[in-house]
Amino acid sequence: MSGGQKTVSEEVEGLLVQTQIEDEEVKDLIRAIANNTSEPRANDGGMRALAVAVKDNTTVTRLDLSSNHISPEGATALAQGLKHNATIARLK
Repeated sequence: MSGGQKTVSEEVEGLLVQTQIEDEEVKDLIRAIANNTSEPRANDGGMRALAVAVKDNTTVTRLDLSSNHISPEGATALAQGLKHNATIARLK
């Protein structure tokens, strides 16, 4: 993209660089983003991957997970990542 703007996939790749998540969890997250529908269903692996990605995030400011059916385990994993995040100002 012009003007220094990154595509969504470049942003996601940047967030996932140097993380300790398993390949399958990354694939789950990428599939969820690529197949974003009105009924996304992020599983626990996807939430763990997202938690790792947002932990050191410095660019994403809003995160909308409102249409997901997140389990208590997935929510706990995400909360662990978010408690270290100073950039996300809006979570839905």
